[in-house]
Amino acid sequence: MATEVEFANKFVQLLEVTTPSADAQQAFADSFNLNSISRLPGNFTFPPLPRPFGATRQNALTDSNECKDAGETEEVIATVEFTFKSLKQPKFNLKLALDIKPSTNIYMVKSSLAQLLEGSPETAIAVQPADIKLMIRTKTLQDSENVSQVLESAGSTGSLSLNVLISQFKAKTQETKEKSPDVSIPGHAAITEASWSQISDILLKDLKDQAKVDQTIKGFKNSL
Repeated sequence: MATEVEFANKFVQLLEVTTPSADAQQAFADSFNLNSISRLPGNFTFPPLPRPFGATRQNALTDSNECKDAGETEEVIATVEFTFKSLKQPKFNLKLALDIKPSTNIYMVKSSLAQLLEGSPETAIAVQPADIKLMIRTKTLQDSENVSQVLESAGSTGSLSLNVLISQFKAKTQETKEKSPDVSIPGHAAITEASWSQISDILLKDLKDQAKVDQTIKGFKNSL
């Protein structure tokens, strides 16, 4: 362990390095005896990163945004038909053809699936891409993974079957539907649909199942 004197000397040398003097910089470098190192030890390794670059959703989003402008000029390398099969509620089995470019990643596929789930009459649910988990069999795909590389690893070019797990979702509000009448309690103010919607959101956080939430809300209304 360095003594206080040695530390002070090194600190003074470091201050000298910040000056324009080339001699001072060279003297500081020579103090480490770098020239005496002929080779690195055989067991020398860099410490592993706590989280590999690009392994987070935020990095996937950043990469996606950075590639938007470049992606407009990228050529489509393949048109892939994805089959999405849910393992739990909400149950669905959907197909979607997507044009794949060199920068296309899994998060972009999740975004396309979220739009499909909202627009498809079979599902008509609103879900965030972050709440979607895509898997090849039991292997979970990360947001930042490149789709071309995933296809190559799966030994496929024109199609890919993916299992889907959705952590939370809510039924899409149909604007064309006639609004349900407000439920009123004798002697009290009416319970508006906006209030029922808030109650539904709260129940969904606990029940994790929109069908159970709807059934519970219906029971509440029938009991009033």
